[in-house]
Amino acid sequence: MEKPIFGETTCYVCGQNINYVGELGSTKMIKTDSVIAESVVATGNVPATNGVMVELEIVVKCPKCESKNKTTDSIPSV
Repeated sequence: MEKPIFGETTCYVCGQNINYVGELGSTKMIKTDSVIAESVVATGNVPATNGVMVELEIVVKCPKCESKNKTTDSIPSV
């Protein structure tokens, strides 16, 4: 099981604050108060001061207006 990815973004349509959780390559339901990410996709490796990071593209649906929001995050490479 992959380590869950937690994050926060703001809806670009209505301004709602969205806390999300997801797993890389998975849309499994995780019991949480956060919105479940619709997709989490690795887009490549990026150099960082503490080693190589994997850049992620995350899509979440706003619970208020239901628009899809795309955000990016990064996690340490394994």
